[in-house]
Amino acid sequence: INIRLLSLGAIGLTLFSVTRVSSGVLRSIIYLELLIFTIGGAFASVSYVDIVGKSFTGDLRKRFFVQKQFIAGIGILVSALIARAVLKRYSYPESYAYLFLSASGVLVIASLGFYAIRETRLVSDQRKESFVKALKSIPSFLRADPNLKNYILVSNMLGFSVVLLPFYIARAKQQYTLEENFLGNLLLIQISGMVVSSLIWSKVVKKRGFKGILFIWAGIAVILPWLAYGISTYLPAYAYLPVFLVTGSLLSAYRITREAVVVEISTDENRVLYSGIIGTFNLTLALFPIIIGWIIGFTGYVPVFIAASVLSIGSVVFISRLNCPVDRIKG
Repeated sequence: INIRLLSLGAIGLTLFSVTRVSSGVLRSIIYLELLIFTIGGAFASVSYVDIVGKSFTGDLRKRFFVQKQFIAGIGILVSALIARAVLKRYSYPESYAYLFLSASGVLVIASLGFYAIRETRLVSDQRKESFVKALKSIPSFLRADPNLKNYILVSNMLGFSVVLLPFYIARAKQQYTLEENFLGNLLLIQISGMVVSSLIWSKVVKKRGFKGILFIWAGIAVILPWLAYGISTYLPAYAYLPVFLVTGSLLSAYRITREAVVVEISTDENRVLYSGIIGTFNLTLALFPIIIGWIIGFTGYVPVFIAASVLSIGSVVFISRLNCPVDRIKG
């Protein structure tokens, strides 16, 4: 977390130097700072999943992940409105510099809560393994635990639908003549979809567990590409707004299940390693944005949308094979 807040602050300070350095040097510095930000996030994510897994059990876990996403959605909505005001008041680069510095400051405040957490300390009889030995053990974990293998397949197949989200804006830009205000409204509607859907997910989790959200996510991921394609092809721009309400619900489902299922399929002893394995094998979020952009440039949207639908339908098979203990606990 400290690495992330320092890198955000560094980006903000770097932007103040836009006029004093060449564009190539500026890009290189910002890329380096973003790389540091990403590395910090990787460490924070693994630690966070481990702390949550040890600190919350059973039905409390259900409420925690959904309520956290609901609060986060409201926070994102408020942040978007503040960012909008800042961008209107200040010109580039001061506007973005202030936003990054503000993000760093807010993260400082948010991080204080982690100091108050009483982490459950576990006593394990297992010997600590070296990094190399841990890497060598990954194939054996994949063979021994079908849950891990199934979830890696699910996260990659459904991850395709998450990667497609920015391309719905690109589709709107291609089909309509849009003003900047309209694009801003699309994002606000998406955030509203995240908040509203979080209320729905709380009911789904109580009855169907986190697998219930995964099943609904798969269904949304099948329909959404064709909804976007049909509306953008045959209807005016204002009819495209509901597409982003649906993308918000999909993004909310992704953020809830991303951590919750990892906690569910792992144990206190292997949770850190499982989190690292799943992150390493989650190739879609890392590689597909570049590949999809290239494919759309040559073939258009239809082949990509077909692939997204087929993968989402296929994911249902592996979702059904997942064994999440909390899904067997009645809320």
